[in-house]
Amino acid sequence: MTIWHKEISQSVDSVVDNPDIAALYRLWHELAGATQGLPPREAFSLKGPMARLVPHMMVLECDGEDFLYSHYGSEIQRHSQFDMTGRRVSEFGGELADFFGTCYRRVLAQRQPLYTVHCSDRAKSVFTWERLILPLQGKDGRLCLKVYNRPLESRAQMLEVVLESSSDALLVLRAVPQASGPPEWLVVLANERFARLAGSTAGTQGTSGHLVSEVFPDWASLGFESDCYAVLNSGRQTREREMRRVVNGAERWYALRVGPAPDGCVVRLADVTALKLHELELEAKALQLQADNAELARWAKLDGLTGLANRRTLDAFLAMELQRTQRHPSPLTVVLCDIDFFKPYNDLHGHLQGDDCIRAVAKRLALAAHRPTDLAARFGGEEFVLVLPHTPLRGAMEVVENLRKALDQQPLPHGASHVSPRITLSFGVAELLTPEAVSPAQLLKLADDALYQAKHQGRDRVVALRWH
Repeated sequence: MTIWHKEISQSVDSVVDNPDIAALYRLWHELAGATQGLPPREAFSLKGPMARLVPHMMVLECDGEDFLYSHYGSEIQRHSQFDMTGRRVSEFGGELADFFGTCYRRVLAQRQPLYTVHCSDRAKSVFTWERLILPLQGKDGRLCLKVYNRPLESRAQMLEVVLESSSDALLVLRAVPQASGPPEWLVVLANERFARLAGSTAGTQGTSGHLVSEVFPDWASLGFESDCYAVLNSGRQTREREMRRVVNGAERWYALRVGPAPDGCVVRLADVTALKLHELELEAKALQLQADNAELARWAKLDGLTGLANRRTLDAFLAMELQRTQRHPSPLTVVLCDIDFFKPYNDLHGHLQGDDCIRAVAKRLALAAHRPTDLAARFGGEEFVLVLPHTPLRGAMEVVENLRKALDQQPLPHGASHVSPRITLSFGVAELLTPEAVSPAQLLKLADDALYQAKHQGRDRVVALRWH
């Protein structure tokens, strides 16, 4: 049998909370002990002292294997919304008829009272019923049953338990039309979580049947009244969104869901703060990772000692500029320079000071290639490259002269140079004027040839060549 129920047949009065059941159970045992058998039916007459129990009592007459209801209390009728007076138990049909019949037959067979609690599948307002079944005997010897029957748990009580045990803030509203303007909202029910969120200090007591703005001080600041109107006007459409609110000085996030209800709406606020904080943490980590990756990508393009572009970046940039000159002809000049007598400098001053010297020269090169389209790169060792797009030879020579002046104005001592007591550079300049299919290696080779001539001519000078 699938109907949920539980039964007690011994010491019922010690385990039930209902005083009427306990009193009936004790009276039955007193009379049973006095008569050495079943108590007389007349002792449980529904008149006199027991008249107040009439609305909760059922009387069943034995009818073979079946039972006939000769009395069906008014309260039982009210909750179940039907009257079984004059009808048999079997007419219930289905599992209820089997369940009731089994209980009644067992009570008669054992000649002992039985207390049962069973789940209701018929009464809309009752969740569980409690019953005390008493076997009795009439003056004519015929057996009968008198049953005390009362709701133990109403569905409204169970709904309240569900509402209060929910981790969400819940509110049911009904729209009250106004003569002019939008309707006002009447509270049908609300749980404690919503009351606290809406600023009520008295909880939910006395809120049902009142305007929501009257019983919840923070109703307007919650900011979802427009969602309620939207659901009301759209018929059956549900609205969902995320909202933020400061509660007790702390920032909280809620998932708001407003759904339709008869003449109103149902509001549910689920606290998703933990989830939101985790989401924000993941977003922050993702942004940091993105920034770290961007930084790594940037550093992957730079020379570690000088901060100038590295050789890979130089090759890619120069190849791109050569392709551009073929699509849109314009001059392109490459400057290759070398620190004069750098090995003797290292031998005299040490490698650490040599690194400082390379960094100082690189800084001046970066200042010289100041246009956004220019590129300053470390070619390797003490060699550097300037790539100057849209620049003819004359403009490149100006850049080189400005760089040489910067070295003169802020000289770097060189105790092992054969041409000057300060750091000097030799320059090889290669100019490409025509949009020919020249490779980066070819143009760099031309600049290297020019640099070789500058060194061969005595260093600390500039030699320029044009691509032919």
